[in-house]
Parts: sequence; C-alpha cells; structure tokens
Amino acid sequence: FTEKADAILMSQFLDCFSEWQIEMILRRIRSAMSDNTSLYILESFIDRQRFQAGMFSLLNISLYFTCLANGNSKMYQSSKIKSIANKVGLKLARQTDDIGIVHTLLEYRLS
Repeated sequence: FTEKADAILMSQFLDCFSEWQIEMILRRIRSAMSDNTSLYILESFIDRQRFQAGMFSLLNISLYFTCLANGNSKMYQSSKIKSIANKVGLKLARQTDDIGIVHTLLEYRLS
C-alpha cells in the first residue's frame, strides 16, 4: 500500500476473504495510513439490507462463495467487519447505508 494516501477504497473486496485474511489486510492498510487518511469500505452487508429479499439473496450468494467459488469468502454482517476493523485499531468515522440498492459505505480513520 502507498503510505500517506489521502484515501483508500475497497469496493466489494473484503467479502472475498476469510476473517483472518481480512484482519491481515486491514492491519497492512492501517500501517500505511496517516492521520489524514480515510479508508472506505463499500460492501453489501447481510444485516444492512432494507428488504428481506435482499438479505435472503445475499445469504444464498454467500453459500455459493463458500461452497463453490473458492471455499474461503462469504457475505458478512457489518458487525463482523466493524469488529475486525476495531480490533486492528481503526475507528469508524461514518456509515452510509442504502447506496444504490444494497450497499453500505463505512469510512474509517486512525482516530
């Protein structure tokens, strides 16, 4: 990662990895961040869906990823990603739900 970047964007990226891999990715990003860096995570979280059908669809996509695609990734609840980010020392600055149809944008800072 480029050190001292103003912004880092991960769009529908973290759901491709297991929880321990996500932790390692976020640790690397955190070490490259400055006090002025924002980390943006754009994901379609299971628990942030406006409609039950959206949640159901994401649960089934998750099953596909886990069983057929690579056996490693899945669709996460926002609470899981937030917990991992908190564990590595990132602070949630802002959450924006209902972007497009299914997405949530999390903005993280060092403090």
